[in-house]
Amino acid sequence: MDSKFVQISSVGLDGKDTYVAHAKGNWGPELENSDHVRHPLNVSKDGKYLVCSTYFLERGEEFKIVVPVEGEGEAKKIYGTRISNGAHVNTRFDFDANHNTLWLLASSHPVVRPGDWDQNNVNL
Repeated sequence: MDSKFVQISSVGLDGKDTYVAHAKGNWGPELENSDHVRHPLNVSKDGKYLVCSTYFLERGEEFKIVVPVEGEGEAKKIYGTRISNGAHVNTRFDFDANHNTLWLLASSHPVVRPGDWDQNNVNL
């Protein structure tokens, strides 16, 4: 995949809004002035992926995918579906109960600090 696009598998995410949250955009819903909703991922023509242009990311900037969910139960269901289908990048279950968000990594970009609480993708 071209690094000019963030790409993740659509497995387990049917009908879910997904966004790219990034360092220079104040990440996700945990900060009021976050711009993550301005960077949605869209379904690819074949339906297998969710993609977003990286035009807004700076070189070396860290980012992650944020998925608003109903609660931990829905997050675990999505996680389980992605793990069992080989679509989840890394094995960490990254759920924020304060904001009901599941955080995912993109397969299209390198991962920094894999497995740690602050694992992220990085734009090269």
